[in-house]
This record gives sequence, structure tokens and C-alpha cells, in this order.
Amino acid sequence: MPNATRSEQIVKLKYLKQLRVGKTREKEVGLATISFY
Repeated sequence: MPNATRSEQIVKLKYLKQLRVGKTREKEVGLATISFY
């Protein structure tokens, strides 16, 4: 079952990347709102 585990790893990596992108975007938005005030 190496194919299944590999695809699972790819899905996990994509999910983690998505989370990281979301967090950095939130940080940027937070910094932008802070600089506005």
C-alpha cells in the first residue's frame, strides 16, 4: 500500500501548506489593520 500512504502524505502536506498560508495571511491582515489605527 505505498501508493495510498504517498497520496495521504501529499494531502497532509497540502493541508499543512494551506494552514501555513492561512496563518501568514492572517498575520499580514492583522499587521495591516494595526498600521491603519
